[in-house]
Amino acid sequence: MDIEKAKLISSLIDKIPIVISILFTSAISIVTLIVGYKSGKRQSSLNLITSKRIEWLENIRNELAEYLKDIYLLYSRFFDQDFENPDNNEYDYPAISKAVAEGNRIILRLNPIDDTKIIEIIKEISNFHLPDKSEEVEEYSKKTDKLLTKLVDESHTMLKKEWEKIKLEAGHKNTLKSPSTVKKIKKP
Repeated sequence: MDIEKAKLISSLIDKIPIVISILFTSAISIVTLIVGYKSGKRQSSLNLITSKRIEWLENIRNELAEYLKDIYLLYSRFFDQDFENPDNNEYDYPAISKAVAEGNRIILRLNPIDDTKIIEIIKEISNFHLPDKSEEVEEYSKKTDKLLTKLVDESHTMLKKEWEKIKLEAGHKNTLKSPSTVKKIKKP
């Protein structure tokens, strides 16, 4: 009986390297699956967030373009009015209402903290306190042109900043930096 036990123990000892290698391979496979699952889940989430940000950016760009077009059209109609005969002038209230709604839609899509400049400009443009006298029209026109130019400039800055965020989130760490974010190196 001692010989049988010895053979059994010897047989088990001979199989230990095989069992250990199977257990080790299984453990590595399980860890690889877990890491792959988490990585895939993170990548999938990142792709979803990135695609939604790109969609949001495109929507903002299109809405800003539509808003600017409608505002330019409204102001050009207004400046063509006859200020000598104010009774002949008619305001296009549906177009004004549409422009205000477009401005509000843009404001609601923007970040109230990061995009305050754009929000303030849109609110000022959409205020529509139109001048009553022909002498005020030129001053009003200049102010409006400045506001619209400022809106375009601020929108470019915001869209560029958001695009840089998307690239950073997507893993492109070598994004171009604006001159204001690049640290100047002091020469000894």
